[in-house]
Amino acid sequence: MDTAISIYAELLPNIRQVSIAVTLASPPNSSTKSTIRDFPASIPTLSVHHAGSSKSLTLPASVAVPDGYELPIIPGRPLEWRLPVHPQNSKAQVEDEVPWEAKDLVAGSMVSCRHCNATLVLKGSVEVWKDLPAEGWAEMMEFWHCHKPGDDHGHGHGDSGCAEERVDKDEDRERLASRGYGANSAILAQKGVGFVDLTTFLFHDEDCKGVQLPTYTENGTTPAGKGNSLKSEGNVMDLTSATEEGDGNEVVNGHQRKPPAPGSLDIFCKSCSTQVGCLNNAKGGISLFKWAVTVPTTSSLPSSPQLAECISAILSATKARTGSSKALLLPIPGTEPLPCEGEDGVREQPAVYTQILIPAITYASTEQPAESSPAQGVDAGVPAMKILYRPVEKEEVDKMLEDLRSDVQEVNLAWEEISRLLREDGLSQTTRLLPVGQRELMGCKVGLLARWASSS
Repeated sequence: MDTAISIYAELLPNIRQVSIAVTLASPPNSSTKSTIRDFPASIPTLSVHHAGSSKSLTLPASVAVPDGYELPIIPGRPLEWRLPVHPQNSKAQVEDEVPWEAKDLVAGSMVSCRHCNATLVLKGSVEVWKDLPAEGWAEMMEFWHCHKPGDDHGHGHGDSGCAEERVDKDEDRERLASRGYGANSAILAQKGVGFVDLTTFLFHDEDCKGVQLPTYTENGTTPAGKGNSLKSEGNVMDLTSATEEGDGNEVVNGHQRKPPAPGSLDIFCKSCSTQVGCLNNAKGGISLFKWAVTVPTTSSLPSSPQLAECISAILSATKARTGSSKALLLPIPGTEPLPCEGEDGVREQPAVYTQILIPAITYASTEQPAESSPAQGVDAGVPAMKILYRPVEKEEVDKMLEDLRSDVQEVNLAWEEISRLLREDGLSQTTRLLPVGQRELMGCKVGLLARWASSS
């Protein structure tokens, strides 16, 4: 593989420009040339020649330069350029898209484990798919509606009045809460319904036939292939209430199960023991991760969503909801493994600080691994979100969350998925695609999160 020349290009849709950076193994000289070639006319290619070597890259968008245009090279300056996007290029128009919305999914379809293709939800179990509302919807109901159903239409909003009137108002509040009004309202899992949010599918536990709960040995490990099927022991409420009596420890198949933590608990594929979701006690059901399952779709979508595409979607939604581009990726309560002491006697918890640098780009790189390219190939460009990121220690996490002036938002993911982001084949791999001088900023590394684009 020729590593003497590296080319990176990205489409910046907000300013309708294509940014190009070329890295050479030695300083440019009189033999160095960078030329734009149209092949075909709508898909320009950048060809770089240097010291007897050459390399080409198809740019992520067509540019408004003539065929054969030679980019200027200034001695002593980095080989970086910005070219205007062609006026007729449609890629410069970018919209946020959600991976696998309810309208994309086939009613009655089977849900399978993406790792082993085993059935998790039987065909016909999900009669209808429904999109879940955005986070904080219940609180916003109070602001959106001045006159709620059953209100008299006077504008005296106080609570003055006799005891009978106050009792009537209390009854009205209870009735309204049952119809979705009030911050204590919640959407619960329903049999035969698949609820869809940004990163997960929510199912009633009776619809999930192929999942299992983890079991734990006395030394705190999770044996592969072991566990107890939800269907063989009861439903979510049974499992929750069982932990409220006695010490909550249960021995299953010779292994001691850890009591479920409030909120969520890891869920595994019964066939291959791959983590596919978490027990969602708050909604009384099971949440399966979109990146861990496969579902038939109604349209010819390019592929199944990956972890990075789901994370970029939730970061984008968080920014739209709060106005903040900063977020802490923290483990969902209950999805982290049992304590595993390190050299200092303290178990490390993965946490990642992120900040959106550019919400939407399309990039191409000569260093892009073929297996991580979109279905139509490297030449088409990869829709992505450019972010700043760095791992953070528990002390810093606590400080950020406790600071009343902090605008850092909390985003919860499974423990294993955050660990995947921090591995060498995670965000670090995308950092290495960037030119050396663009890999760090403000004490953080710069990375690329793939972005879902159904029309790509």
